[in-house]
Amino acid sequence: MMPEVGLVVKRYVGSLDREVTKATRLYEAGRRHGFVAPQVLRTAPSENTITYQMVRGIVPLRDLYLRYMSGGDDGQQCVATVRLAGATLAVLHRELPATDCIEWAPPPAFAKEARRRLGAGWSDRLVATPMAALHCDFGFGNIHLSRDEPSTLVLLDPSPNYYLTFDPLTVGSIYVDLATLMACLWGLVPVRHFVRLEWSRLRALDCALRDGYETVAGTRLDRDLLEATTSAVVTTYMAMRLGSGGAGRQVSRILTLLARRGIRGRT
Repeated sequence: MMPEVGLVVKRYVGSLDREVTKATRLYEAGRRHGFVAPQVLRTAPSENTITYQMVRGIVPLRDLYLRYMSGGDDGQQCVATVRLAGATLAVLHRELPATDCIEWAPPPAFAKEARRRLGAGWSDRLVATPMAALHCDFGFGNIHLSRDEPSTLVLLDPSPNYYLTFDPLTVGSIYVDLATLMACLWGLVPVRHFVRLEWSRLRALDCALRDGYETVAGTRLDRDLLEATTSAVVTTYMAMRLGSGGAGRQVSRILTLLARRGIRGRT
């Protein structure tokens, strides 16, 4: 049966109750704090689906990023949206309840890269950071900007991405969500776009994400830890897409090198 016009039906593989709880918490946080998230309208437990109200008139952050990183505009809208995303993430980390959440466990590929970058004490260093209920997939596919004026941030699908997070109700280091978006900014886009990316432009996005988060959270982020965690996220993503062997490892190392050079202004 086709979904009704103006509605979105999504089928889940995990617990429907936990997905409903997470989506409802995100929607309610948006109503209180000025961002938009889809409202749960009904569920079908026999089919493990949720029907949401469709959010229309939105521009994906990925589109803004590709236009900006390809030199297509002056970047003000993209940089401002990334800053807004950072600020909104800080709100989520402050406002989403941790009730019924499980503790985040790092996948093997993440742990291996984190150890390589930070040494044997990487886990203790991450555990010592602020903990929060995670969005669980705070990346390009789920961050959008409304077309109306003034523009509003739109957040979709706070479900696990199944390479880094595996349950919608998860508590973990704030750096897990931060690094998920930063990894996207490092170039997790289709390969055909790589030749057009101007890596020197990444520095402004890096600053915007950190500034947006820090302003709302009232705390300074550890830049070295964020960079290492982002590298671990990129490695984990590439291991999922290309395997944990040579190809995935090589692509993740290249992206990390290009991103670090861009952020440091050495391209």
